[in-house]
Amino acid sequence: MTRRHLLTAFAGTLALPSLTYAEDLPDAAPPSFPLGKGGFAYTEPPGSPYAGVRIAVHTYCPLNIDPRLTDRVLFVMHGTLRNGGTYRDQWMNLAEKYGALILVPEFTREHFAGGMYNRGNVRGQDDKTPVPSQAWTFPVIERLFAYYKTIARNPVRGYYIYGHSAGGQFVHRLIEFLPTARIIRAVAANAGYYTLPDKTADPYPFSRTGTPDESEAARRAIFAQPLTILLGEADTDPDDPDLYRSAEADKQGITRFERGKYFYETARRVTVRDQLFLNWKLVTVPGVGHSNEKMAPAAARVLFE
Repeated sequence: MTRRHLLTAFAGTLALPSLTYAEDLPDAAPPSFPLGKGGFAYTEPPGSPYAGVRIAVHTYCPLNIDPRLTDRVLFVMHGTLRNGGTYRDQWMNLAEKYGALILVPEFTREHFAGGMYNRGNVRGQDDKTPVPSQAWTFPVIERLFAYYKTIARNPVRGYYIYGHSAGGQFVHRLIEFLPTARIIRAVAANAGYYTLPDKTADPYPFSRTGTPDESEAARRAIFAQPLTILLGEADTDPDDPDLYRSAEADKQGITRFERGKYFYETARRVTVRDQLFLNWKLVTVPGVGHSNEKMAPAAARVLFE
């Protein structure tokens, strides 16, 4: 069964709000997409659990790219500092090199406090309170993609996505909990810790324990998504003040580099055990530590070469 068939089979099991966009209304006159370095405010639409929430989207569109036609639409997910503008700036030269249009949504603490961003609001801010899947934050990216298609009048069918640090946490959980997402390729770089794609003694966010059971089609779709775990080989400081430490997280390793390898090996072991196809890859970057700017060139190669 192809990945497309897997995703189609699973799509009916996920309940998302019914939303209307200008792309569905042929007579609508949406605003134009900004060229060069820019941005716009995106507002979550009626029907969304976050209806009315405004999200700043930092953008970069090379002047030689037509936002109405490009098929290289890249979401860049920022880290824990919620500094979307900095992430956009660090990707601009790569956008020029690879002919990519960059969208960097900024998930502020005001509207997405605590783990509502990097942990997806799957079990609330306390990680103990189940939240309906409609209120998870992963579908925000799907709705924002639809809005981009509206303002750019671009019929592009899918997008690329990259996240570093807390953004890497968001991306790998997006793959696990919304495998119907219209992703062409995904890169999760230097995440602090992971949700293992299995149920273990440690509950979410460290494994899928405490989250809804997946159907067989969903499990196949999760592992069929084109995800690359990208790790800086020098991201090895166990005393980094920004590295989350707990008994549960430390079982995955005491550095980000160790935890990323453990996550990938867990996925490999689970798919071998359950006879599932694994479309995930592990790529390491020599000499690079915990730096989005230095990881980005390797991520661009994975995404576009």
